[in-house]
Amino acid sequence: MIGYSPTTICNLALDAVPARRITSLSEDSYAAELCAVQYPQAFMEMLESWSWGWARVTTQMAAVPNDRPDEWASAYALPANLALPIRVVGTISDAPRNATTLDQALQPMAYEIKGQTLYTDVAAPASLEHLDYKIAPAFSSAMFVRALALKIASRVSLPITKSESREKNLLQQAEVFEQRARAADANRQPQTYGDFIPEVIQFRMGGVPGAALGGVVPGVTIPDVVTTPVDTTTVYSYEDWTAEFLAGLSFTVPGAS
Repeated sequence: MIGYSPTTICNLALDAVPARRITSLSEDSYAAELCAVQYPQAFMEMLESWSWGWARVTTQMAAVPNDRPDEWASAYALPANLALPIRVVGTISDAPRNATTLDQALQPMAYEIKGQTLYTDVAAPASLEHLDYKIAPAFSSAMFVRALALKIASRVSLPITKSESREKNLLQQAEVFEQRARAADANRQPQTYGDFIPEVIQFRMGGVPGAALGGVVPGVTIPDVVTTPVDTTTVYSYEDWTAEFLAGLSFTVPGAS
């Protein structure tokens, strides 16, 4: 990974148009004006379209008064800079009350977002895994940047070149590269099954069914559970071939506080 500034990304877009490069988004030029409008919108659309691993954070949520106690046990304020919620992080004690099997008990925790409030049955303290749009620009992958640049290029091309065929071609390229970026991001993520590991996978690991947790879920009856621990420390992890970087970028979404 390397850091890309908004100006650099927009110049990649202008190269694809093609059009003259800019020195900043604030310069007095038509291309800079177009990029200044399209960059934040295109960036947020890309970010919200996929659970990009490099933009993920886990934030503990602050409890707020629950105005829907008949539907949900708890209410929380949404984290700042939320781009895309992924899952509510709870513990085994937060398993659904009607769970009758270990598999059901370990399902993702249900939640609902209304306005700036998240409702769930997970008791405090509860955290939300989500994408953070403030940190994302500094850590975005090269594939994401290329797809973003092509998306911006497809939107500024027609005003600059007056060519509908060029606009269509750039839009097609942007869609292809966005799918490639998603696939590359998925391939970089460790392949895990959370705390629950299917029996066929346990056998491949040299273990036995029921041993993944080394125990049972309180209140859940599971016949013939074997408590022999299974070593999962070296399974389903892949080398990250891209070095992380420390440089951060200043990025502000218009209208965001």
